[in-house]
Amino acid sequence: MVPVGVWVLAYYDRYVEERLACAAADGCDFVFVNLRHAPLGAPMTDSGARQLVRGLGRRAGLSRTVTPHLLRHATATEMVGAGAPIDVVQRC
Repeated sequence: MVPVGVWVLAYYDRYVEERLACAAADGCDFVFVNLRHAPLGAPMTDSGARQLVRGLGRRAGLSRTVTPHLLRHATATEMVGAGAPIDVVQRC
């Protein structure tokens, strides 16, 4: 289980639509696959995910480098702020 906000689900829905339009991704059972660079439809690597998140942070004009781990910390901070018990946050 991954706690996320409604806006994350909306963007995930957009991703799923793009993935369904990529015929090369049909045979892959991974959640995240390459949709914009070779090899199309192949599982996204850790490095690919880091590059994607870093690039999105730059496009957003953020002054600090964004990493997937930073997103994990941001989610934990949001959960604590919403009143989630620390043991629940630690399990996520």
